[in-house]
Amino acid sequence: MALIVLVSTRGLRNQDTPNEVTIFAASSLADVIQEILRDAPEDIIVRTSFASTSNLVRQIEAGADADIFISANALWMKELRDLGYGVGAVDVFAHNRLVVLAPDNTPLKPAPVVTLFQDPRVQRIALGDPASVPLGKYSRYALVSLDLWSELEVRTVIYGHSATTVLQWVDRGEVDLAVTYASDIHRANHATVLATIPANHHLAITYWQLRLTNTPAAREIEQLLTSPRAKALLSERGFHS
Repeated sequence: MALIVLVSTRGLRNQDTPNEVTIFAASSLADVIQEILRDAPEDIIVRTSFASTSNLVRQIEAGADADIFISANALWMKELRDLGYGVGAVDVFAHNRLVVLAPDNTPLKPAPVVTLFQDPRVQRIALGDPASVPLGKYSRYALVSLDLWSELEVRTVIYGHSATTVLQWVDRGEVDLAVTYASDIHRANHATVLATIPANHHLAITYWQLRLTNTPAAREIEQLLTSPRAKALLSERGFHS
């Protein structure tokens, strides 16, 4: 279902390289998009750049060469559209959930989120930066909703500039807990899920897709990213439609 339909003259600079497509996407999508792109036509060169949504938006606004943008936050996508970027509809790419992860060697056991955050053994917590990272905004809303934000005042909290950074910290055992996306557990090597944050305590986590250029190759890759095969791979990795 399309969110917006607009046509713009921006983003047409890739006409000189019609068989090259560059995808800018939220870092939490890195693995699954790379897997989807294995089915890309051999005559199309696909390049990818994964980072926090805010970082990618700033790059696009500064003139970075991108054909397809996938955002982890609707407001950042709206900013681009308000500035006139895009040649098609803004469509839903996938949905996600929030979970609480801990290193594999944690002494903690699966428990309600409130119990985990109030456990005195939890001293270091990793979150996405609420000021700039969609994961951080979702996490802050959830912890406020659960009346847990004040618990952070008596603990050490480190804020990551992307979902991938937060996952790496917990995967390396550098924190006791981390709030991440449910899909991240499929990217973790040494982390385990201790709790799922109830959906009624966080905003809907939706990824939005926008095509920025109008080359045949960009349209073909856009179709690949929304194909039944792509949806199946997203589901396998913890995303949902």
